[in-house]
Amino acid sequence: MVIDGPGTVVDRIKLKLPFSVIASTRNSTSNDTEAEGWPSLEGRKFPNIYDLDYKGCLGGGSFGLVVHAIDRSDDYSCAMKFIFPPEIFVSNGPDWKSIMRECKIAIELEPHPNLVRSFGVVMRRISVEEYNTIFPSNFMTSEETRRLRAIHLDRVDRVEKIPAICITMEICGENLRQWLNETQDAPQIRHQQLVIIRNMVSGLKYLHDRRIRHCDLKPENVLFTNEEYNLPVKIGDFGLSRITNSFEVTTTASDFGTREYMAPETLGTKTYYDQSDLFSLGLVIWEVAQLIKFNKRRKFFDRLVNDQKVGLIKLHTEIEDVRELIIGLTKRDMAERVQSITDVAQVVEKWKLT
Repeated sequence: MVIDGPGTVVDRIKLKLPFSVIASTRNSTSNDTEAEGWPSLEGRKFPNIYDLDYKGCLGGGSFGLVVHAIDRSDDYSCAMKFIFPPEIFVSNGPDWKSIMRECKIAIELEPHPNLVRSFGVVMRRISVEEYNTIFPSNFMTSEETRRLRAIHLDRVDRVEKIPAICITMEICGENLRQWLNETQDAPQIRHQQLVIIRNMVSGLKYLHDRRIRHCDLKPENVLFTNEEYNLPVKIGDFGLSRITNSFEVTTTASDFGTREYMAPETLGTKTYYDQSDLFSLGLVIWEVAQLIKFNKRRKFFDRLVNDQKVGLIKLHTEIEDVRELIIGLTKRDMAERVQSITDVAQVVEKWKLT
């Protein structure tokens, strides 16, 4: 069964999607239907992809590309993540499960001020003409996005249409990595550092309270609300996240996260715990509190985790106890590490600028 047209699902049975057609907070003029129980988004509608103007590529990853789109009907800006399932595709394999986890989180996770908000998920087939409209070559500003565009373009050229899962999200500003690289130490940023740390803890606590492990927490996945580094910050990119039935170990057939931010117990074991997220959080908090630059982070992380050089963590001039928190979160032995995000939140909530 193939249904084709603006914003509709195609080959749903073939690809065995676990949801019927669409989950969204925005109505569409197509045959899409809404998922039950999805919270209101103050009247926003899910955009028909034909009703959007595409303004640029925001980034890419192993399964697809993210573009900046504007709804012509009301000039509303959003980010559209297009996930292209691999050609050699095992319906119950790790790639499929990863895509489905991200879709499930986008559909079911209620809004939180410190998480990037998803508006809905829809699936359709993309033709060569549509692909070149959404992803023109001049949008690709990095070697990585140019490479990804070429891979998917080659595929759609060969088979005429390829399936794409589209996740519509709020559009945010720069990421925390950009802020770290551009920000210089000065008294006026103390409050910003405190708020960034609190925001990250709040967002991760919301996930853990709902038994979701992020599994790839790093500055690149923490976004400012909009341009000019406006607060609050929001945790995004749930492509590697895990939804658990308990607070025990998660085991997977695929690897987790970015190596520099992975907890020691996850390296080579393919197991993941709540405390593994906390380890990553501790490293990011350290970067924020000490303004560690990109070219220094790997050396600093290695000396802290493997050589136990806690002296590298400096006392913050105004945020009390942040050094002790970082040490507690980045212990190599998981049993010695801070045990829950609730414990972290209790510490951070007490912080005041001295």
